[in-house]
Amino acid sequence: MVIAYVLLGAALGWLAESAPFAGLLLGAALGYLAWLALDIQVQLKTLRRDLEDLARRTDLAAGAEPTRGHAPTPRPVPLDTSPLSAPGEPPKSPPLPRPVPLDAPPARSRPAKLEGGGGLRWPQWLVGSSPWARVGAVLLFIGTGLLTKYAADAGLLPIRLRLAGVVIVALLLLGLGWRLRRVRRDYALVLQGTGIGLLYLTVYAGTALYHLLSPPAALTLLVALSAALALLATLQRAQVLAGMAAIGGFLAPVLSAPDAPPGLIFAYDALLGAGVLLLARARHWDGLSLLGFTFTFVIGGLWGFFRYRPEAFWLTELALIGFFLAYTLLPPRARDARVDAVLLFGPPLAFSLLQSALLLGERGPLTLSALLLALFYAARFAWSRDQRVPSEAYRALAVVFVTLSVPLGLEAVPGGVVWALEGVALAWAGRSLPFYRRAGAALQVAGPLLVLPYAAGALTLLWTSVLLGAAGLLTATLLGQSRPLLDRWLSRALGVWALLVWYGGGALALWELRPDSGWGAVLMYWSASALLMALLSGAGDLLRWPARLLLLPALPLLLTDALLDRPLATWAAAVFFAAQAVLLSRGLLGGAHGAGSYLLLSTLLTLEAVQGLARAFINPTWAQAALGAVPVACALLLFELSPRAVHVRRHATAWALGAALPLLGFGVLWFLLALGVPGDSAPLPFVPLLNPLDLCLLLVPLLGVQLLTTRGLRAGGPLAHALERWRDAWPPGLMPHALGVLFVLWWSAALLRAAARLEGIPYAFGDLLASGAAQAVLSLGWSVVALAAMLWARRSGERGVWVFGAVLLGAVLLKLFLVDLAGSGTLARVVSFVGVGLLMLLIGYLVPAPPRAPEPPAPADGT
Repeated sequence: MVIAYVLLGAALGWLAESAPFAGLLLGAALGYLAWLALDIQVQLKTLRRDLEDLARRTDLAAGAEPTRGHAPTPRPVPLDTSPLSAPGEPPKSPPLPRPVPLDAPPARSRPAKLEGGGGLRWPQWLVGSSPWARVGAVLLFIGTGLLTKYAADAGLLPIRLRLAGVVIVALLLLGLGWRLRRVRRDYALVLQGTGIGLLYLTVYAGTALYHLLSPPAALTLLVALSAALALLATLQRAQVLAGMAAIGGFLAPVLSAPDAPPGLIFAYDALLGAGVLLLARARHWDGLSLLGFTFTFVIGGLWGFFRYRPEAFWLTELALIGFFLAYTLLPPRARDARVDAVLLFGPPLAFSLLQSALLLGERGPLTLSALLLALFYAARFAWSRDQRVPSEAYRALAVVFVTLSVPLGLEAVPGGVVWALEGVALAWAGRSLPFYRRAGAALQVAGPLLVLPYAAGALTLLWTSVLLGAAGLLTATLLGQSRPLLDRWLSRALGVWALLVWYGGGALALWELRPDSGWGAVLMYWSASALLMALLSGAGDLLRWPARLLLLPALPLLLTDALLDRPLATWAAAVFFAAQAVLLSRGLLGGAHGAGSYLLLSTLLTLEAVQGLARAFINPTWAQAALGAVPVACALLLFELSPRAVHVRRHATAWALGAALPLLGFGVLWFLLALGVPGDSAPLPFVPLLNPLDLCLLLVPLLGVQLLTTRGLRAGGPLAHALERWRDAWPPGLMPHALGVLFVLWWSAALLRAAARLEGIPYAFGDLLASGAAQAVLSLGWSVVALAAMLWARRSGERGVWVFGAVLLGAVLLKLFLVDLAGSGTLARVVSFVGVGLLMLLIGYLVPAPPRAPEPPAPADGT
């Protein structure tokens, strides 16, 4: 729900179109505080219920009537505060000083933390009660607000009347909230926060939009509102009100006096920040500390972006260092460790970004700043070595800033090489420390990005590609030797990246060195590289599969005639494949040769189809559709024939990795590239969702659903089982979610093509982004897919599918506020918000929560 409230506040702030950015910032902050108030309300209700139950049980136990036991002796029995047992049983021992009920109910689950705690908990709305009905109501509210804004823009309501009405509503909410503070405290806090927020917005609107208040008067009013709200927060021990007061205080000079001198603004922010930190530490309000840090650096960054002048450099630098030290030197006292983590890593990150902008990218001062930060954190590491958690973080930050100083102090190529060598060293030295292993992998990814675009000369590009690729492969091998599953996944991904650097960088260098015979030199380089991989394949599993690409360099040579459309190309290919078929039937070729031959045959068929359709139709869409449809059809045919082909059954793994996966991979690549094709169906009439390109694109996700999901693999032949072993090496659930993303991309492109055709606009990114109708269709289409996914998840019990639909709805929300709300078409915006809101209300009614996870079987008796 936090996303919904933040987006709602941002939308309300955006309605002030004369200053949309400031309104967006203020609205988002107020929306977050509204969510925080409601979250505190839920926590307090749970705590109050638990306390009432405990008090009721205690009162019942303490007020129970003592019973005299029928003892055989005439001595009086002492009174007992707990009921005695049945007659005939021996008397019980004297009660404890504090009565405990005999029939205690089952233990409740641990109640939520008080607001004095962290306040930075991971949202539970994906697995708890459904938020979609409330989000839909928020979107309907925004749609109504857009209609109201339209009426206001048309001059239907006077300005002063609108502002007076908002003030009256705000004061009523404040008064009602104060009156209910002892009866329903949580609800009262929500009312008070909403009232103060409305007053903030009213002052801002009267100053920035309608110029009814002067900047000094507005600043005075905003500071007074912040002080009053801080007083209310202190009196009621309400962190949410204190947070709102801090936000209002930070935004007051921005909204009312943006042209004030920098010294005055920095002094004001320093005093306000000190007050926020003191209040947060005194009350143990961790969220308030985090809020102060966020607004200090965000407001400072925005001021620097819009108002900074070079003559204020030293004053700005001193203020930046002071703010950095204020939050860095705070001892970790938060109840939530995640707050300490943010306050530990956030200040150096924010300081580095702002320092880089302040120094205008000058490498010498930036290098000095990075080295000083490294020394600062190295000193903190040496000072706090008895505290394991912060000391490890200080050491990691020191390593990070030393690493950052390398590319700042050196040129691109030697800096990238140093990064690569440092990455290998970190991966080797950190075999028992996950952070250093993964930091080494990150350096292997960043090194080529730093080097290859700036390599001077083809020879430099060649040797740096080989060196960086080898360093990446070595780091990937070291990562693959670790036990954590994440490191093994990173090892595979880094191995692919290193091979791309090796093969791609070398190919570019050789193409530049030998432009007259570029392909020959590239093929020789690839062949030698593949042979080297084969010789080194005993070093680990990572280097074995590149050896299977030995056939790949031969493919362009065999395809040359087909590419040039020479007369003998088809006959030569027919003879070649006839010979291959004979050799395969006699078992004289291995699985790699057979798979390579089938891959070559599929490529030739694709070229023939593309060239034939290009000659037959002026419209290029038909050829573009065949470019991907033919390889996908060949992959489908291979899976259908695999149970009956002896050679495929015998070498299923080779065929799967050498033919099926390349065809599927090319189909996915074509799918992604063809999303930007307009899809004209001439000479046939255009039918939305049924034109040739859309139908051919649909083959890719449908084939993936059949072949790469669990049910499709179990129903397939030997190739399917080989792919199942390959798929199990990736994270669980990755393939189904990837297929879902492909389907959403297809659906989006099909809807946008239809919208562009019906609206008469070009199928281009800029035109579609500016079209309110196209964006409304896309928002509604995504919501429909999310609804279908959630309904299917409810029937099948697939929890992951429900989560996929929830993520898609989150993307719809982001799109509504980042794209649709910024559009100029008022009617389209209203349709987007109202339509998506209604669909979310329907989702909240039909599928409010994900299906329950399957419970593990109960253990057998005696085990």
